[in-house]
Amino acid sequence: ITGNGEDSSSNRSSIITGTRRLTAFAFSDANWEQVAACVREIFSPYAVEVLTTDPGATPHMEVMVAGRPTEIGMANNVGGVAPFTCGYIPNSISYAFANIYGGDVDELCAVIGQEVAHTWGLEHEMLASDPMTYLDFNGRRRFQNQAANIGEFSPRRSDCGNATTQNSHAEITSVFGGSTPTPPTVTI
Repeated sequence: ITGNGEDSSSNRSSIITGTRRLTAFAFSDANWEQVAACVREIFSPYAVEVLTTDPGATPHMEVMVAGRPTEIGMANNVGGVAPFTCGYIPNSISYAFANIYGGDVDELCAVIGQEVAHTWGLEHEMLASDPMTYLDFNGRRRFQNQAANIGEFSPRRSDCGNATTQNSHAEITSVFGGSTPTPPTVTI
């Protein structure tokens, strides 16, 4: 990954300086498939396609799921990072530092969800069952269709205006729309 701008098609990221390389995902192929399935599940309510291979020059947003934060010059306690501008950032790259999570599928899935959602303008919120939180939760986090206080560990005003709450489900739906489920096949 090279610093200088934001372009997932050419592996350029505003998060880093110089040129950096992340170590590969450190866990089994089966663990990777579980993480990918979880990410597909948490984004399934939205018109979002989750791929596990780089689509090349096709416009896309990317989450690098590998390595450790120190490999891009960040502190060891950073679980993920993304660019943020209070709105949609096309062709962005965010990071989920997979190798610090010990193969924990649900936690890594939530970090991936949170970091990519930051590139869509979502902020941290104080609802433990939602990926946008820093609060502890036991289980799989999903984007919740309810107003939650904005903040990390205490409520605060939005970085993007005067709001004090955010509905992550409604925010993502407003950007991408809902998914179109496949109708069932009925045989009589």
